[in-house]
Amino acid sequence: MLTKIWRLRSDIKQKIILLMWCWWSARNKTNAGERRNNAQEVFNEVNYHMMVWNLTHQQSNTRIKHVVKQKMESAPRRCLQNKL
Repeated sequence: MLTKIWRLRSDIKQKIILLMWCWWSARNKTNAGERRNNAQEVFNEVNYHMMVWNLTHQQSNTRIKHVVKQKMESAPRRCLQNKL
């Protein structure tokens, strides 16, 4: 089963892993005597974690691209300063 999951597209793989994690977490809470989550609540939790992950990942990529762009733009100036 895991082999089939690893072969899927990244976004689908991520959603399946999050579903299993949220489902397991809900199960553990129920076993500990907490209120039982229904399917919609587990689904909402999966979507929430997907959204947070994607936003964090996008912000991280944007920051990395910005830093790389700054370094690339300043590189020719540094090279010229070193030659003078």
